[in-house]
Amino acid sequence: TLSASSYPSQLKRSHGILAILGWGVLLPIGVIIARYCKKWDPLWYYLHAAIQCLGFTIGLATVIAGGVLYQKLKVNIPTHRGIGIFVFVLSVLQ
Repeated sequence: TLSASSYPSQLKRSHGILAILGWGVLLPIGVIIARYCKKWDPLWYYLHAAIQCLGFTIGLATVIAGGVLYQKLKVNIPTHRGIGIFVFVLSVLQ
């Protein structure tokens, strides 16, 4: 079980791990598949779509965890928050 004092620390760790996995690993892999694996038609498209959806979903969880952290800790990190919102908006538009 988590104590009340370790909750923000665990959530901060989860926020970072989710961001790395979603934005830094899965989404680039989906792009690489779309760029270099078209010879596997139509498998490349299904892999690309599935990996991009999973990466976006994990990215959404990252944004939600960041919002919960912001509400819980009331820490003002405008550059990090701004970049996160910007990346999320771009991913929604894409």
